[in-house]
Amino acid sequence: MTANLTTSIALCTYNGERFLREQLDSYARQTRLPDEVVVCDDGSKDRTLEILEEWAGTVPFPVRIVRNEQNLGYAQNFGKAVSLCTGNVIFLSDQDDIWEPEKIAAMVREFENDPALGVLTSDGSIIDAEGKIQTGSESDLANGWRYDEAVAFGVDQPVDEVVCTRGCATAIRREVREVFLPIPEGWAHDVWLTAIAPWFWKTRFLPGKLFRYRLYDANTSTAGSYKQRMERIAWKRANYYWHTETQYWAWLPAIGLLKERIFSNLPECERTKPRRFFKRLERYYSYRSRSQRNFLIYGVFWFLLVFQGTYFRFPFPWKSMFYDLKTGIKSTFVSKKSS
Repeated sequence: MTANLTTSIALCTYNGERFLREQLDSYARQTRLPDEVVVCDDGSKDRTLEILEEWAGTVPFPVRIVRNEQNLGYAQNFGKAVSLCTGNVIFLSDQDDIWEPEKIAAMVREFENDPALGVLTSDGSIIDAEGKIQTGSESDLANGWRYDEAVAFGVDQPVDEVVCTRGCATAIRREVREVFLPIPEGWAHDVWLTAIAPWFWKTRFLPGKLFRYRLYDANTSTAGSYKQRMERIAWKRANYYWHTETQYWAWLPAIGLLKERIFSNLPECERTKPRRFFKRLERYYSYRSRSQRNFLIYGVFWFLLVFQGTYFRFPFPWKSMFYDLKTGIKSTFVSKKSS
């Protein structure tokens, strides 16, 4: 058990005057106050900095406000904010949500009770632009990453067990920064955290709704109502993930950056597991792509995947198996006949 952990909030802002004060006030209402708040502003042109400076003078904990000379974008801005924090536990925070009063205390307690825990993410309620609680939960939206992000090809866990660490819901142990930073170009900060952290640290999902996630048209995340986003996720699950051979190849550059970070931070004696994992991925999708392209020549790879049980080591095995068979036969025989 680890006691007396200090806490930092890494807040990123950009033209956030509309909802910022509500978020800041929710920090000040915590049953366990933060030890510091580090703000990185990405060049706001509204009253964001004025609101921050005014608020900083009213709270009993230090607030450090840094204005970027150049716009970094939200992912790199979060990376900078996290790098400047000094607390043992670092909370990532958006500018337009509202934290429940027990958020910091509840999450720090988990870190204190489990020294192996590196990343903790909680659930959250959904609110609209006026702050009214809506149907659904934030974790339902985050879990959509399991189906169409590089996370799907970078975590050696069953798809339904991956902890999708949406930044606004997440806290990390300070030591996680050693593998988390710098955030590679092309990766969102929280998607990158979801992919890289489990290779080095225990990650956990805390079911309690410890914050209120504001869903409105101007979110940084994909726009749309909760219902629309959930419909999109359902479509991905039904149509995307189980025949993701094209998605795998599309994500290959991002997967390469993930592999590089993993191997550069693991000693040689601990590289066997990730090496086998990524080799298995490459072989699986290579075999599938070949059998789809020309079943007459490469159908042997389909039979290997079937009889070795490889399909059943990946999500949606039956759908994948018959999709490959149907696609391979069609591309080989139907296409040739029509030509």
